[in-house]
Amino acid sequence: MSVFLHLKSISDLFRFFRLEQHVRHPLVAVIDFSKVSEDITDKTLLSCDFYSLICKSYNRNNVKYGRKVVDFQDGSLICMAPNQVLELENDFEPEAVITGWGVFFHPDLIRATSLYEKMKDYSFFGYEVGEALHLSDKENQILKDCVSKIEGELKENIDEHSQK
Repeated sequence: MSVFLHLKSISDLFRFFRLEQHVRHPLVAVIDFSKVSEDITDKTLLSCDFYSLICKSYNRNNVKYGRKVVDFQDGSLICMAPNQVLELENDFEPEAVITGWGVFFHPDLIRATSLYEKMKDYSFFGYEVGEALHLSDKENQILKDCVSKIEGELKENIDEHSQK
């Protein structure tokens, strides 16, 4: 039996991952996957109204993206545009340790910027990508640094623009 879940908001995302922390911003979130619960019991089809960048070292579920199984390896990145569908099937190994992160942001966050129109040109947000993007150690570190900066901004609730 398949279950279809559509996450409309960042709050829905926190509920899906059973995170107890509060949402710091309604349009963007950084999630540490070592703190989530992913109890998928049935085949689940998952879509959201926001962009998702996900880097995990291990995946407890078989994940299909655009009809192909995603090859999650250490240093792999998957990018999803709004309304794309991931298919999750339970392949649970209870002793597995999950690490990694996800950055999720609603299109409204960038709607009034030039990036909004450019997003459709970024092919890595399309189903044409048959597997995750495999990152070098250097690329992985650059992304981790960027994610840390975003997370810091969310924790501080201050950026250079809001100080003016």
